[in-house]
Amino acid sequence: MGQPSPVILDRSTASAVSWQATFASGGFARLGWVFLMPMVAATILAKLGTPLGRGSIPMSWPLIFATALIGVYFGRLRFDATRLAAYCGAMGLICLIQAGQGMPFSIPSFVLMAATYLMFVLRAGEGQFTQEEATRAFLGLATFLAICGIAQFLLQFVLPIWLVFPIENLVPEALLVEDFNTQARLTYLSSIFRTNGVFMLEPSFFSQLLAVAIVVELCNQSRNSRLLIYIVALVMTYSGTGLVVLAVCLPLLVFQRQRWDLILAGGLVLLVMVVFAPLVNLDLFVERFQEFDNPKSSGFERFVGAFFMFDQFLWTDPWRGLFGVGAGSFWPYSQAAILPAHEMAHSKIIFEFGVIGATIHFTFLSYCIFRSQAPFLIRLAVFITFFMNGLYTVLSHAMALTLLLWPGEADPAAGERDGEGRAGSRARDGAGAGAGARPTVEVARG
Repeated sequence: MGQPSPVILDRSTASAVSWQATFASGGFARLGWVFLMPMVAATILAKLGTPLGRGSIPMSWPLIFATALIGVYFGRLRFDATRLAAYCGAMGLICLIQAGQGMPFSIPSFVLMAATYLMFVLRAGEGQFTQEEATRAFLGLATFLAICGIAQFLLQFVLPIWLVFPIENLVPEALLVEDFNTQARLTYLSSIFRTNGVFMLEPSFFSQLLAVAIVVELCNQSRNSRLLIYIVALVMTYSGTGLVVLAVCLPLLVFQRQRWDLILAGGLVLLVMVVFAPLVNLDLFVERFQEFDNPKSSGFERFVGAFFMFDQFLWTDPWRGLFGVGAGSFWPYSQAAILPAHEMAHSKIIFEFGVIGATIHFTFLSYCIFRSQAPFLIRLAVFITFFMNGLYTVLSHAMALTLLLWPGEADPAAGERDGEGRAGSRARDGAGAGAGARPTVEVARG
C-alpha cells in the first residue's frame, strides 16, 4: 500500500491549527475550572463589578457567559437536547405572549432573561465532570467560605473594621458592585457586623450557600466536622433565608433517609442557643420571622409587598393578570406602589408575564432542576433559593449550574478501559520478558 499523501496547509491555517492544538493539549482546556467558574464568580468574585456604570454591572455574569462559550468551543460543554427543546418552547411561548399582550415591553430585559436561561441547556460531556466531582468541589468551596466567615465575625472584635471587610474598603469603588448591604450590622445602631464570608455580597446569600451545603453534606458523607463549621457560620450570618431552606429540607431529609439522629442533633443546637441566648443574640432570629408584618422591613419588601402591588396594578385587569404588564415593567411600577416591594424572581415573573407566562417560566425552571441526577433534596434546596432572591441573582443560578445542570454522567467505559489498559500493559511486560528483557522484581513490604 502507498503512503498517505501529506496535507499541505497555508501559513495562516497552520497557525490557527497550531494555536488551537496548543490550548487543547494544555491545561487551559483540560482543567475543570470551566465547570467551577459559576460558583467562583458567585462567591469569590461576587463583589467585583465592571468599571462601566461605577460597578453597577456585576462581573459575575460576563464571566459565566464567557466560560460557557469557552466550554462549548473546546467541547467541554455541549447542548442537552431535551433541555434545549424545553428552552426553545418556553422562551418562544413567552416571546409570543409579550408580542401579543398589547403593551410596550423592554426587549433588553427579555433578551437578558433568555440569555441567562440559555446556560441551563448545557452539560458536560460523558465522564468530564461528574456529579461526584461537582459535589466535592462545591463542599470544598463552601467549607473555605465558612471558615472565612467565622474568622471574619470573630476578628471584628480585635481588628479594625476595614481589615475585617477588606474588599469593601480596599478595592476602588469603581470596581465594586453597588446596591448591596455588604457591611450589614446586627441592628441599625449595633457595633457588631454580620458575617458575609469575606467574599460574598450579603449575609443573606452567604446563609443560603451554607444551608445548601448542609443539605449536600447530609446527603453524602455527613461529616460532623463540616456540618459544625457550616452551622456556626450560618448562625453568624443572622439571616433568615438560609433557615427557610433548612426548614423545608431537613424535615423531609429526616423522614426520607430515616435520619432520626438529626432530631436529637437539632434539639441540642436549639438548647445551646437558648442557654446562650444573650451571647448569640437569639432574639434577632425571632425578629427575622416577625418582619413580614412590618412594611419598613426587608422581609416585607421581599416577600409580602409584591402581593399588594399585584392588587394595585395586576389583578384589576384580567388581561394583565393572565399575560402580565411586560418585560422590564416591575421596577417602574414598584416606584409608584402604595407599599414598598422588592424585585424578587417570583414577583417579577408574575407581574411582567402574568399567570400564563409565569406558569411557563417556572415549569421550565422546575424541569431543568429536578431532571438533574443529584439527590432530590439537593435539587429542592437549590430550587428554593430561586424564590429567596432576585431573578438575576448570580448565586442561585451558579449553584444550579455547577451542582445540578452542568455535571455529566460518569463514563461507564472508563473502568473497562482502565482494566484493558492494565491487562495490555501486563501482556506487553510479559512479551518483553520473553524476548530477553530483564524481568521486574517486586519487593513485598511486610
